[in-house]
Amino acid sequence: GGQMTLGDRISGEFCPTRVIPFAISKKKAQKAFRFWKLKTKFSPKDFFHDARDKKVFALYLPCWLFDLRGQGKVLLHGVKPVTSEESKKEPEIHHYDLFRGLDLSFSHIPVNASRELPDEIFEALGAYDFSKLEEYHVKKHMAGRAAEKNLLPQEDSLQKAKQIVSGYMD
Repeated sequence: GGQMTLGDRISGEFCPTRVIPFAISKKKAQKAFRFWKLKTKFSPKDFFHDARDKKVFALYLPCWLFDLRGQGKVLLHGVKPVTSEESKKEPEIHHYDLFRGLDLSFSHIPVNASRELPDEIFEALGAYDFSKLEEYHVKKHMAGRAAEKNLLPQEDSLQKAKQIVSGYMD
């Protein structure tokens, strides 16, 4: 019943350089899943069958991480209420036009590198703790776990990362 990782699936161009290790064990994940199932309402009885708990497995999701820099110019409108000692009633409103240059750095922008996993699911699984990144070791990280080899090219993913950063800049 254990999964087997084949050497060619995680070697050469498919070998990761860094990985975020799992935060919890398989047993803790199964326990959390059972607890969550108890809270569900209107689920079919088959859903509560214990065989489902055994289908919980660890899967590493491939992604590209990008560090990008965004530059641009921004025109803003500023408002500042000013009260004078003469008119204690209503403050006078001063309007300002602000023009600034932006130079922003974005680090660790994750982009889904999987051909199989939809981007919406990858993004829903987000909020990755990049402070936990560590060097990849096949025996430590892959023993008994599943991984996929169907990766998108880095160039395609770079375009997605640029779109993400463009949205942040806007």
